[in-house]
Amino acid sequence: MQRILLVFGLIVFSNCIFSDISLAGPVKLMGMSSFHRESMTRISFVFDRLPEFEVEDSGQRVRVLLAGTRFAESFAEVPGGETLVRVKTRQESARSVVELYFRNVPRFVDVQYDEAYFRLDLLVFWDKKGLGGRPSILARQLGRLKPDKKTGASAQRVLASRYSGRWMDFFREFEWLPEFSLPVRFSLPGFPSPLVGQYQEYVPPGFIQEGKSRLWARAAQRSSDLLAKHTKSPQADLYRLLLAECLLRDEKIKKTEQVLEEMQFDAGEDGGLRVWKVYLLSQARARTGRYFQADRLLKEQEKAALAVEGLAPWYTLLQAELALAVDKKKPALELLNREQEVPASFYRLYALRKADSLYELGRLDQAYALYQNLASDLRLLQDRPRSLANISGAIYQKDQYDRAYRYYFLLSETLGRVFPDKRPLADYWSAMARLRAGERTRARLMLWELDQEEAGQEAGYLAWLKLLDLDLLENKASDLKRMMTEYNRIIELGPTRRVREEAFFKQVLACHLQGEDLRAVKLLARFFEDYWAGALHPDAQSLLVELLPKVVAELVQEQEFFPALTLVAKHRDLLAQARMTYDFLIDLAESYARAGFFGQAAETYLYILDFEDKAEKKDRVYPALIRIYHRQQRYEQVRRHAESYLRQYPEGEGRDLVLYYYADALLNLDKPRPASRILLDKNRPQTPDLDRLAGYFFFEQKQYDLAEFFLSRVLVNEAGQKRIPETVLKRAEALFLAGKWDKAVPLYESLLEEPDFKGQAGYRLVRILVGQKQRQRALKLYSKLTELEGQEQWLDLAAETLHFTGALAPEAPE
Repeated sequence: MQRILLVFGLIVFSNCIFSDISLAGPVKLMGMSSFHRESMTRISFVFDRLPEFEVEDSGQRVRVLLAGTRFAESFAEVPGGETLVRVKTRQESARSVVELYFRNVPRFVDVQYDEAYFRLDLLVFWDKKGLGGRPSILARQLGRLKPDKKTGASAQRVLASRYSGRWMDFFREFEWLPEFSLPVRFSLPGFPSPLVGQYQEYVPPGFIQEGKSRLWARAAQRSSDLLAKHTKSPQADLYRLLLAECLLRDEKIKKTEQVLEEMQFDAGEDGGLRVWKVYLLSQARARTGRYFQADRLLKEQEKAALAVEGLAPWYTLLQAELALAVDKKKPALELLNREQEVPASFYRLYALRKADSLYELGRLDQAYALYQNLASDLRLLQDRPRSLANISGAIYQKDQYDRAYRYYFLLSETLGRVFPDKRPLADYWSAMARLRAGERTRARLMLWELDQEEAGQEAGYLAWLKLLDLDLLENKASDLKRMMTEYNRIIELGPTRRVREEAFFKQVLACHLQGEDLRAVKLLARFFEDYWAGALHPDAQSLLVELLPKVVAELVQEQEFFPALTLVAKHRDLLAQARMTYDFLIDLAESYARAGFFGQAAETYLYILDFEDKAEKKDRVYPALIRIYHRQQRYEQVRRHAESYLRQYPEGEGRDLVLYYYADALLNLDKPRPASRILLDKNRPQTPDLDRLAGYFFFEQKQYDLAEFFLSRVLVNEAGQKRIPETVLKRAEALFLAGKWDKAVPLYESLLEEPDFKGQAGYRLVRILVGQKQRQRALKLYSKLTELEGQEQWLDLAAETLHFTGALAPEAPE
């Protein structure tokens, strides 16, 4: 079992901020949720405060160990889904254990946590082949598709980046979308609320005046006094609800819950008051991060709530805000669109939440159109920092940088009051707005201050990266060694995955722009391993497609065949889209073959066959590939490719050679019948190689006349050339064994001048002469043979022949 994260230290919260949350007793796990998108699944855990935790992964299981944690009574496991098969939970003494079982083995598991949200997120990344037909990279809508000329369909995916061929612009233009991860600020009806309006006859005027003046403590006290006087009256529940509303508006969450939980409704009592109780209790739980409990309560009374006058739109709005709180943007938008009659009093709030949903779904134009009508309501935006961050980002992405700067400045001031740890990010985007607006000096100063003051934080790392960009663009970073060191530090220590990914890719680009393309390609191989599902993966692929032809060509030119092959084999799929010319690949394959790297040459030829469209170019490749396979004695591959070639190119230039390798492969595969049909075919080419193969084959089959026929044709076709002694000997042997001694004699005699063959030729001549009763000539020839060295076996055979006929007396014993 591989542990991917060690135990995190205790997270200490400030008593002044969270004084209403008791740190005594066990932590409660309130709920879980699951969200899946291509290549990544996020599992979220929500607590009443963050515990110590440990995460282990082993195969398809991920185990989460939560120290000092208990499951809340309302806790419900997240159901299985597309990737998550099941969840098992158990309590072990002082800790809770949650085991997640996935359909596939995760490629990588990352962990993030949000102190303000009391939320722990597991980010489970999937291998691009792990989800069957939904590989992450192939599904990305990046690059362009090359249309098929015949059908007009997008038949071939061509990798491209907007920076292809101009990678320096990446340092100038690239940036992540602004992201702040701020919690949702839940909305309450303005005072007097629909509850007060519905029961105004029972509400004293003083209570309404105190509420309008936001004197919630006094209004709460008035409600408490009224409740004490009317404990047994029908209005008691109403006064409890008014008390709870005042406490909620005064951020007294625990007291609000105590008041509401004491309320017990009997059958037949006012259903409207029951729904108001659920609404206020859900608001209280939502404000302490118990989103799943709150949502479950709302769903239980949803039908009744929609019938209560004045409450339905607020009820729906709370459901939508809860959906946004757990990053369910699409359900939030569906809820907001469901409400047809939104009161004018909070139409702008509904429009703001619609804009937030659209923005976080990536539908920028629609979100921007709604934000435009809300941009002037600064109080509305300041009360909801997440919305203010969204509208600032929308304006920035519309290239309205001066205006974006003003909104980011306002966001910085707002976050300084409510979420001070997030303020530096707003300052970073303020600096970026100044930079995009052309105020480089001012922006550089702002970035430098962030780099110094926020070292170790996300904003500090982002500023550091941007300062490196500016140095490179201004030719102040010519020292590649220094730059690589700084990028390595960011890659190693960066607090977020996207910061590390950006630094890694910029490190690769820095190598490329300074002429070290081989180093860049080697770094890209590591980048693909670490960030194969990252946002910059398509850009990295496009860069590799640009660099590979040049790098491989240089390696081949320097006789570095093995590194060149490694690159070709490793990135074979991408090479289909690289600008590697046919002639270059042919040269590469032939270089491999000349160097003796036959496997590498075969791989290159196979690559050409896979991705080359022109038939005449494939015609050249098949014979070369088949020749290499034959040399490697890979006869099954020879057979398969030869059949493919002969079927596609019956009149191809390499037909003669391929036919020879095909027939020889069949013989080596112990398939003599199809080989014999090829060799006896009257229409086959009469090449020396095929005829020689036929002669040898039929010789082995003891069909000596056929063997002699084909071998004689070989010698005729090679007339005027230096004859191959083996072929002459084989023909002579066929004639001898067929009893055609007269024709065999001159062939054997011609071999008496060949050192390697004269022993066998002499022996055969002795046999023929003895058989023809020419003993003296046989003895004379034998006498010459005795002068040969290294031919003892043939001399012994000749002597036996002569002894047998009595032409040679046996030697006397010593």
